[in-house]
Amino acid sequence: MIKLSFILLGIQLLSFWNSCSKHDTYVAGDLQQQKTLLAGNWDFAIGERSILSQSTFPPGDSGYYTDGAVPLLKIGSQYYGFWARYRNYRTVAGSPLLQNHLGQLNPLTPVFGGNQPNNGTSNGFNDGGMWFIGVRQLNDGRLAGFFHAETHWYPRTTQGWYAYKSIGVAYSADSGRSWGHPTRY
Repeated sequence: MIKLSFILLGIQLLSFWNSCSKHDTYVAGDLQQQKTLLAGNWDFAIGERSILSQSTFPPGDSGYYTDGAVPLLKIGSQYYGFWARYRNYRTVAGSPLLQNHLGQLNPLTPVFGGNQPNNGTSNGFNDGGMWFIGVRQLNDGRLAGFFHAETHWYPRTTQGWYAYKSIGVAYSADSGRSWGHPTRY
């Protein structure tokens, strides 16, 4: 019973979260609609594991991008991906599948975030990197990008440092091509 309650609570939270988009409807308070969403036969299959080549990113940023760190957002008929490492690149494709986003950088330069080298200055906020952990479209059409930021306090060497972490939000009025000043919370 506890597991089922947790699942239903999770569905309610996801339904509420989805209500932030101008294209989604609010179902968290509508028990009948929730039951409708849960009814029916659900099937899924796990296919073969695949590793996507990330060589289409610039040489300094090729490497480790996890699929959990690529917020995807549908705007119109296109899917926008924000690939996160210590900064974000934006891709635009006609599919939500990440393999269809490879080679689709738009623009070719990072759209958000960045960091300082390990011997650089520490600014107490985002010198260790800043990247999106979620992006949503607001009712007015702007995008809200929720980000994770890290500062790496001295001693900052290749052997180690202390990371202090923050979260915040930034807004975009051009479908994520550029972002306003990040606000830390």
